[in-house]
Order: sequence, then C-alpha cells, then structure tokens
Amino acid sequence: MELGELEPICLNCSYFFPTSMDEATDYGICLYDDAFEPYIEELLENYNYDSCKELIEEKKIHEGTEACEHFEEPIVVEIDDNTHLGRALKDFKNSGRIDSDELERARLLDELERIDLKTIPIENNLADLNNPDKNKRLQAVSTLGMLANLGNKNAADELTEYFKKLSPPNTIDEVHTKLEAFQHIKRMGNEAAIIPLLINDLSRIQSNNTTRKWISEILQYFEHCPIDMIRDPLEKLLKEKKFSHKMKNRIKDTIIASAVNSI
Repeated sequence: MELGELEPICLNCSYFFPTSMDEATDYGICLYDDAFEPYIEELLENYNYDSCKELIEEKKIHEGTEACEHFEEPIVVEIDDNTHLGRALKDFKNSGRIDSDELERARLLDELERIDLKTIPIENNLADLNNPDKNKRLQAVSTLGMLANLGNKNAADELTEYFKKLSPPNTIDEVHTKLEAFQHIKRMGNEAAIIPLLINDLSRIQSNNTTRKWISEILQYFEHCPIDMIRDPLEKLLKEKKFSHKMKNRIKDTIIASAVNSI
C-alpha cells in the first residue's frame, strides 16, 4: 500500500503513541492532545510511562478508531536492517515486544559508529591533561591514547608532546600518570623518539620504592628494542651515572636481553 493510501485510523497517524513498549498492545494515546504536553519529552525520549500513568489510562484509544480531523500520515524513515537499531526493530517485529533500553542502546551504538574517530575534536581532553584531579587527568590520557591508536593524528601528536614534558616521576601519582601515558605511546612505535626520553628519565630519576615500577617498565621496554638503538646510550649511562650494584646488573641484563631478541 502506498503511503497516500493509508487507512485513516489512529494506528496510521503520526500522533498515535502505544500505551506500552514492553508488550504488544492494541491501544495508544494521541500526542496531539494538549493534556500530554507536559509529558512529551519523557514519553518520546525516555519511554517513561510512569510520569502520566493515570492520564494514559483515561485517554487511551483503540488503534482501529477512525481518525479525527488532525490525522497526519507518518514520515517513513527507512532503517537499514544491518544497523544496531534496524536489528533491534526487526527483533521487535518477530517477537511482538520491545525493550526501550535496548532500543536506546542500539541507537547510541549507531551514532558512535558514524563518528569519525580520526578527526573527532580533542580540545576537552587536552584541557583535562593538566587537571588537578588525578582521575580526570588519567581519563584524558586514556582517551587520547585510544584515539591515537585508532588513527587520530592530533591525539597522537598531543599525547606525545604531553609525554615529553612530563618530568621523571617522584610520587605515586606521577608514576601512574607516566605509566598510563606510556602504555599508549609505546604502541605508536617510533622508538627513535621514545628511547632518548626514557634514557633521560633513567639519568635523572631517584631509584626507590615509589619509582621502581616506572624504572622496571623502561627496562622491559628496552629489552624489546633493537640492540643498536639502546646499547650505546645505556652503556654511556652506566659510565656517567652512579648506580647501585643491583641496578647496574639490571641494566646490563637489559642490554643482553635486547641483543638476544634482536637476533
């Protein structure tokens, strides 16, 4: 049946809204009725019937009721069955019941998939990089890292610059921030740019219980770097900085591990 041939009954009117989204029903309400004006947002956006349950019961009409003079044919929007929303609606058609939360989740998933993460703006995340709230700072680092590894060049550049400016950590919070940033930085590759930054940290950092985890992370990373990129700077560091006997051995073992892994 063509759109212009729709039978003029309430079911076929754009103002008709079912009295339930959780089960099949032959009844609905007319949203043209001014009585529902205060509840339109809750009904259409949140499917919240609790806001006007008694009014719905009072005003409900059968879907087959002959339409009034305000009858308006609905605008038909074709939804791809391969989208999350399309699949959810297809399930509704087959089962006769619909889950409003599932519909909203499907709609949001479709919106997310339409976002081009390679070009999405990152200004809000950049502002939070210097937020005094540790959790917001770490979240900004995590988000930029995720975007960087999905191909967002701006996020990659900004996160790299942020990492370069971080001083060798002295506190637990600084260690956590450095570790979080590095988890994303190292996945970008570019050892030639990263290695000098890590060597600089080793040359300036105080080795203690607080910084041990960051030092271990650096040395573990070096073990998997090409030997010709880490041998000279590490051997130079051993000559120029006074390390404990244990730390010297760890650095030497790192050089050996890199040599073995480079074979």
